[in-house]
Amino acid sequence: MVILMGDLNCSVLDDKPRSLLLRQFFSDSQNIPVNCLPACNGMKSTFVSYDGVYESVIDYICLSSDCIDLVSHCEILDDDCLNVSRHRPVTVNINFPVSDGKFNISEESFKRISWKRATDAQISDYVGNDTNSLNQCTYVCDSKEFIDSTYTTLCDVLTGAVGTCIGHRPFQSHSKPYWDSGLREYHKQMRYYRSQWCRAGLPRNKTNAEYMSYRTAKRDIK
Repeated sequence: MVILMGDLNCSVLDDKPRSLLLRQFFSDSQNIPVNCLPACNGMKSTFVSYDGVYESVIDYICLSSDCIDLVSHCEILDDDCLNVSRHRPVTVNINFPVSDGKFNISEESFKRISWKRATDAQISDYVGNDTNSLNQCTYVCDSKEFIDSTYTTLCDVLTGAVGTCIGHRPFQSHSKPYWDSGLREYHKQMRYYRSQWCRAGLPRNKTNAEYMSYRTAKRDIK
């Protein structure tokens, strides 16, 4: 499964030239923007300008048409305590049918490469291993099946060479090296001002003290 997501800086809901190109891309690649479907809950726009005047849908989570039935929930959240931008969070819940073998999910999928601990000799071996293996591959990309096969081959070659020459390290979801004491203090302040803004009824005008304090705290944490 391939999930396409992010801020594409373009709306599929109007008839501008860029919008037409984006809709054509979704159609050609058989991708469906889940948060544009009627079943998506919550807000109807993913971006709100700083003055609160302009709203649009420019952020997407897309799934291929043959996997859209795996979506159990979709929602555009109005606000989140960790959101420091004018883009609203988009959430999609996906039920993976692991038992049918369609998706190969294991601990191997979540291993990370120990690049910082790799020596020059290990990196040299890795490059040589990749070069030799890739030179022996035959690439034919004249159909979707061949492209998928080539993609799988490339991934197998690269991950296999890493395991042989460098090694992996376990993924630690709690590890946040950037989250220092200074950032914790900014985060604490932002959460406080957000709670004050929520108690005030989530106002969005520049004359409201709670709203402006929350905006300032969000800007500071950036």
